[in-house]
Amino acid sequence: MNAQSRDPDIIVKRAIVGVFAIVALVAGAIGFTSCLIAFIDTGHPILIVGIVGSLAGLVAGLYFARLAMSPPPRSF
Repeated sequence: MNAQSRDPDIIVKRAIVGVFAIVALVAGAIGFTSCLIAFIDTGHPILIVGIVGSLAGLVAGLYFARLAMSPPPRSF
């Protein structure tokens, strides 16, 4: 292991991004589920916007999770 992989600053930044990823994934899942149930129940077309927005939140959460879990940049 090189010294860069144990840099406390990078570890803290990755932990914060990981928390953001978890929050985005949970919020996206809750929003998608609630909008889908409401759309099935009422059939109101504006809920499609909520479904699409929730899916965008899920994609953002996955992006942040990938960012937090990616290996550190290599320095030669």
